[in-house]
Amino acid sequence: MAGKKNEKSRAEEIEREVRHGRHYRAYKLLLRPDRFQTAQGFADYWKLASGIAADLGIETEAGAGYSGHEQRAVSFWDTPTFDLYRIGFILRRRRRVIDGFPAKEVEHTLKIRHPALETVCGADMKANTSSKCVVKFKEAILQSPESPQGMKSVFSHNGVLKLKTLDLVSTIGELNGLFPVTQMAELPPQTPIRRVNDLLIEEVAADLGQMAFDRFIASADVSVWRNRGTGEALAGEFSWQSRFKEELTSGKRRVGQDKATEFYQALMRETGDWLLRGTTKTRAVYEYGGRNVECQE
Repeated sequence: MAGKKNEKSRAEEIEREVRHGRHYRAYKLLLRPDRFQTAQGFADYWKLASGIAADLGIETEAGAGYSGHEQRAVSFWDTPTFDLYRIGFILRRRRRVIDGFPAKEVEHTLKIRHPALETVCGADMKANTSSKCVVKFKEAILQSPESPQGMKSVFSHNGVLKLKTLDLVSTIGELNGLFPVTQMAELPPQTPIRRVNDLLIEEVAADLGQMAFDRFIASADVSVWRNRGTGEALAGEFSWQSRFKEELTSGKRRVGQDKATEFYQALMRETGDWLLRGTTKTRAVYEYGGRNVECQE
């Protein structure tokens, strides 16, 4: 009985940290990757998006943009039958590529992602390791597949490790030991963990600029994912995010959030020939090759 009380107490403590601590709100708009075959595509999209922003009274400032791109190698890891993803867990490995060579540091992220805030809030994403684990909470605004102008919120709680180790875990048992929160999946410890669909993704991202939404500034970027082995384009994404100190329901955020939402809806309405509908970048990886995977996104 004491164990259950302690478990409940810890869940309540985590929820307070999320609701009253620093967290992020990100807007993500999926784009057709074929529109970004050259650097000019990044410039064209920023010109279009910043023009729409100006019409709404949103100040923008160009950044490094298409004159400088960042490259990363990205992969996802799961059981052969994608058991983690089906219940809301995502295990991602990401590594910067600098002047054609992989960086020494590798970013390993475990996240739980779900439309229900309560489900995500109570998850303890701390890692059982002496290495620093950075815990982040994020609300992502995504296109709703049910309506061309629809929006939906998906919440995620993330544990991020930056290591010089490429391989993190190879079985569910090892993952349970590193991130105890994954024990809730109740999977056999010997279940193997493999790279999802054997895909290694090449990500090319451009910092387009900054936008001002009332009292907060957001950095905007476009990223494109390709199959590194074949060069096949998978998905593009325009996104911007802000970091908040206030409580999730604070009225101080309202004006800026309303303006950001107005901009998001205008982009969906006025840039239809750029949009990729009905997916997310992660889902595009899991459903590569024509698979249909039920998930919590």
